[in-house]
Amino acid sequence: MKQYLIPHEGRFFKANLHAHSTFSDGRLTPAQMKGLYQTGGYSVIAFTDHNVLQWHKDLDAPNFLALCGYEVDVCETAPDGYSRCCHLCAISRDPEHAVLIPRPTAYSPAAINATIRALREADFIVHYNHPSWSAEEPENYLQYEGLTAFEIYNHGSEVASGDGDDRAHYAALLNHGKRLFCIATDDNHNAGGESDAMGGFTMIKAPVLAYDAIIKALDAGDYYCSTGPEIHDLYLEDGRLCLDCSPVRRIALQCKGIGSAAGRCAEEDCLTHFEWEIPADAAERFGFLRFVLTDSQGRRAFTNPYYPT
Repeated sequence: MKQYLIPHEGRFFKANLHAHSTFSDGRLTPAQMKGLYQTGGYSVIAFTDHNVLQWHKDLDAPNFLALCGYEVDVCETAPDGYSRCCHLCAISRDPEHAVLIPRPTAYSPAAINATIRALREADFIVHYNHPSWSAEEPENYLQYEGLTAFEIYNHGSEVASGDGDDRAHYAALLNHGKRLFCIATDDNHNAGGESDAMGGFTMIKAPVLAYDAIIKALDAGDYYCSTGPEIHDLYLEDGRLCLDCSPVRRIALQCKGIGSAAGRCAEEDCLTHFEWEIPADAAERFGFLRFVLTDSQGRRAFTNPYYPT
């Protein structure tokens, strides 16, 4: 009997969970952004303008959903000129009653954690954004509490400055016991047209394209994220961890600590299935298990961690 780690029933809805429009520093209106992303097969955009909370419910349609949210940030410049920031995306579970929570009073773990608590109390899901671009170090972000997910890939940062890949920071968080899901986003501003759009996405599995259903899936981690490869199924069967996917070149089963728990590599995109027998002491040996898929173009897909018991 199969136990699905991503629900088998329902549909995958392609989402950009970090986006900026003309309501802050983006170049496209929300309606223009909807039109652009629908050409790429997207069904969901979280409009997360900087410190501006606006629900674009008027854009909703049978094939499109606008999530209500915003990006909150706080920065610090040291006397030597070194700057660093903390950026968080907040997505409202209850957009009809959403209220903007003020920015942190200072760049400090205590002030940032106070803001995260206030966001959660106001019924927001809180995602942690692009620490490489923000110049944040583990000594800072390992103190943050109450986050739901981590931005493992940020396409806007990758296009602008080559630092959108935050796999190492995600590994540090997981290795230190932080149980966070992972998302891939665009953080698009469209200053250069479409160059920072449709490069990182999150595939959310839900029964219907409705606000409550998508929020429930985000809370449960019923999704994977990607820059290209597709994951069709992730499940347990007869003591094995199994994955079905679009053709890729490499499948790595990553875990806590050094190296991977298992993996396969080919010379071309031909791997579409992987299964691995979970040892009885997996919880002690590996801590968590998560897949990273890579195709011949270097594009990757990521599953959320599974914690064997």
